[in-house]
Amino acid sequence: MNKKFLINVSILSLLLFLELIFLSYSFGKNSINQTSLNFAQSGKIQIKVLESNTLSPIDNATICIIETRHYETTNKHGLSNIITVPILRNTNFDLSLTRNWGELTILVYKNGYADNISFYQSIIPNTTRMGLIIYLNPITSTDDISPTISTEEPNISYTQRLIKLYKKRI
Repeated sequence: MNKKFLINVSILSLLLFLELIFLSYSFGKNSINQTSLNFAQSGKIQIKVLESNTLSPIDNATICIIETRHYETTNKHGLSNIITVPILRNTNFDLSLTRNWGELTILVYKNGYADNISFYQSIIPNTTRMGLIIYLNPITSTDDISPTISTEEPNISYTQRLIKLYKKRI
């Protein structure tokens, strides 16, 4: 009986060990932490969160940089800390005109306000982007719970170059 018991304990120990290895690999691969990522290029951003009706700063709003899973909280002035972010290029346009900046998705939320998610926020390598304002709409009725969805257009210089490259001359 001792021999069977030792064999069973050994098998269970081996299975537990393999499960722990699998779990640590899975968590290590899927969890992203800003300090553990090595990016070839980065930029910085500071975000200001205001209430859309009064333009008052919103204290203690949560900001999430979706791509890095980095969270910040605003101060009494509605400002985040300066956040270092990766330059994640949108390669969808590389066949037409390569972009030299990165793009981020930013989620902002706070109880009592409708969520705001902002796509394609541009980040230029080795610069600090200041002045990005995200507006939160207060929830005063059940109609107000829909999130605000916004996108940022490419800068005018890039847009003009793209038009110049592909506009047929008559």
